[in-house]
Amino acid sequence: MAFDHPFDYRLHASVAGERQTLTIDLAETTCLMLGLVATSIREATRKFGNGMAATVQRARLIEGRLVQEGQSAEGAERALIILRDVIEAAPASGRDEYDWIESQVQSQLGGSLASYTTVFFNGDMSFFGEENAQALDGIVKRVMTERAG
Repeated sequence: MAFDHPFDYRLHASVAGERQTLTIDLAETTCLMLGLVATSIREATRKFGNGMAATVQRARLIEGRLVQEGQSAEGAERALIILRDVIEAAPASGRDEYDWIESQVQSQLGGSLASYTTVFFNGDMSFFGEENAQALDGIVKRVMTERAG
C-alpha cells in the first residue's frame, strides 16, 4: 500500500500521451488534501537489528494548523501528521513504536501527542489513551474520491 512507504511512492501516469513513472511527495500531497498549513517539519530514524540484517525506520513529523476555507491559520486547530515507514520487522510491541514517536514529538517539537487536537498517522499504529488519532489512509482516499467525483 502507498502509505506503508510514504517516502518512496511512485505512480504510473500518462503525461502528454507517454507513460511515465512519477515520484509523488505524499507528505506535501497529504498536507494539501487536509488543508494543513505546516509550521514545523522534523525527521526521525531508528534502527532494528544488527549488521547486514539491520532495518532503518524513517518518520516525518509535520506540525501545523488545519485551516478551513475562509479561516486564518492562527485560529485553526493544531494538528500533527506522522508519516513513517511501516516495517513488519519492527518490534512487535505497538507500545515500542508509540513511545518512540512520543519521544520524538517531545524532543523535536516540544509537546506531546495529546497536545494536538488531531494526530493523523499512516498505516496501523497503536495509540494509548489518545482519542485524537485518525488513520490517514481512508481519509486521503475519501478526499481523492470526492474531488474526482
